[in-house]
Amino acid sequence: MVNTQYLMWLLSHAARKLGVWGLLALLAICAGGVYYTSKSAEIKEEIHSFSTDLNQHAEPDTHVAIIEKPAEQTQQTLQDFYRIFPRADSIPDTLAQLNQLAAQQRIVLNSGDYKLTKITPRNVPQQAALTQYEMVLPVTGHYTQVRQFMSAMLSAVPSVAIADIQMHRDSTLTPVVDAKLVLVLYVKADPS
Repeated sequence: MVNTQYLMWLLSHAARKLGVWGLLALLAICAGGVYYTSKSAEIKEEIHSFSTDLNQHAEPDTHVAIIEKPAEQTQQTLQDFYRIFPRADSIPDTLAQLNQLAAQQRIVLNSGDYKLTKITPRNVPQQAALTQYEMVLPVTGHYTQVRQFMSAMLSAVPSVAIADIQMHRDSTLTPVVDAKLVLVLYVKADPS
């Protein structure tokens, strides 16, 4: 049993100690606690509802048909891709075109290392689809000349890729750079 007289005395003593502003603050804290408790229960219900909806939508739909590309269409796409590359016998013409582009920028390509590699497709390992012709070319010229050469080369010869570029300048005052370009020319493999 609660002693109501003692409880009333305790409340009146606390009210005198807290004053009007203290009582208002205590009332605001209690109201905030009640509001927080009621809102957190509502939010928990909404979260549970959303997670239930999400789980229902995440389950795989057995009515959706999976559309697969026919193997012949994929093979045709692959053949169209390989068709855009030049033939292996066009390598001298491509090298002449690279020399012409370099000459337009006043760059001389007088030496280089060349390496030929056959690329075999994953799905048909017995047949080489492309041949990779790697060229390491030392180039000397102004930075802008080298850069314009690379830009012109990439737009004029789409079967050439730049694999690596290394540039060296003796000092910051020297306008000439020594560059080493590693280019890769892709051509159709010889049928064998």
